[in-house]
Amino acid sequence: MKPQNVLEPIPDTEPLYGRELDIYTCVLNDRNIRDFQTMLDRFSCGNEEIDEFFREKAVDSINETTHIYIDNERGRIAAAAALSCSVVPIMQNHQYLMNIPSVEITYFAVDTHYQRMPMSPNRAEGYFSDDILGSVISEIYDFTAEHSGASHVLLYSTPSAVHFYERNRFEYMENELFLKRSNLYLDGCVPMLLAL
Repeated sequence: MKPQNVLEPIPDTEPLYGRELDIYTCVLNDRNIRDFQTMLDRFSCGNEEIDEFFREKAVDSINETTHIYIDNERGRIAAAAALSCSVVPIMQNHQYLMNIPSVEITYFAVDTHYQRMPMSPNRAEGYFSDDILGSVISEIYDFTAEHSGASHVLLYSTPSAVHFYERNRFEYMENELFLKRSNLYLDGCVPMLLAL
């Protein structure tokens, strides 16, 4: 499907559920960036640093592959995820012990128009953001089962998103067991892990 260049606003008066959305996904790259740049410029998750990554840095990053999830009907990027190969360095008695092969979700974001959107009127079905994260994890699982053999998904959550990731079965990594990477962006973030 070819992306639409005209973005239609989501009506505030009309109930909208995740199950009603026609979402397709693609990997962002230097061959298709022009098709999606207008959508990327309007993408906002409410965190300027994350928005800046997807708008300006994702396509040129050699460390991540960025997947975008597009609401086909509205021509909007509903969510985006940047994935990278990684390891979880494990310590014991302050000594390096081993690395656990993993895929890292370096960035995950849902556009503010789609945040807290229920999947259906039945709230037990969860939220659109949970469904998209489940799709990301499913893609990681399929890739690792066939190509890389990683056993975990790693991410560094902003403090405000910890509950969201816990709800999706990620577990907090204990500081004394985990050698946290030093990175200015990661300051204040919470390392979390999900076994595949």
